[in-house]
Amino acid sequence: MIQIEDALWADLARYHLLDDPDPALPARIRAAMTRKAEAMARRQAYTAYKSATTPEDKAQALDRYLRHTLADND
Repeated sequence: MIQIEDALWADLARYHLLDDPDPALPARIRAAMTRKAEAMARRQAYTAYKSATTPEDKAQALDRYLRHTLADND
């Protein structure tokens, strides 16, 4: 299951259901969706790290998780 912020849900509803002409709406939706996609990638990498069965897999998963985390902080 994927959960989204209330503000994103409201913006999506305004954009798709109410045809809100607010010019800032698409940019806000795009930014929120990007943040969500990044959070999902971090979570997937963390889960792979925690469930890795070999030290090599664990090291690779940790590297991927850290790359996602560091890239998001730039």
